[in-house]
Amino acid sequence: MEFLLAVDLGVKTGFSVFNSEGKLVWYQSRNFGNRKRLKEAIPEIIQRFDPLTHLFMEGGGEMGEIWTRATQYNRLEVAMIHAEEWRKDLFYPRELTHKRELKIKARHYAEKVIKTLGIQKFLKPDADAAEAILIGLWAAWKLGWVKDVGFIH
Repeated sequence: MEFLLAVDLGVKTGFSVFNSEGKLVWYQSRNFGNRKRLKEAIPEIIQRFDPLTHLFMEGGGEMGEIWTRATQYNRLEVAMIHAEEWRKDLFYPRELTHKRELKIKARHYAEKVIKTLGIQKFLKPDADAAEAILIGLWAAWKLGWVKDVGFIH
């Protein structure tokens, strides 16, 4: 069994983990408050799921560099993606024109992912965790771990 970690980058960070059977096994959001605390927390997050083989990060810049440096010895396949990449595959084109509603729609779709591929009893994800769940779904689909993403609609 392999695992992928999807991260919606920031000091306030969203996470999701999918296994190679296409199941959502964990999600969370966490406000680290500053870069130093985030950097200190990364090894624990990485080691929680073994073997973690893939890291998909949305965003980049300084936060992406912190994650890349912290994971460089873990032999992970690391992918830095932009929101437009996964959104164009998961959202209808008409939904993409309403930027203010994307966070609401992301939460709705993430709840469908949780119910279909994950935990039956769940806490509603906030916007950061929801986006991480969708990033993870997209990544698992790209890896062939999830065969169809149309169930979210």
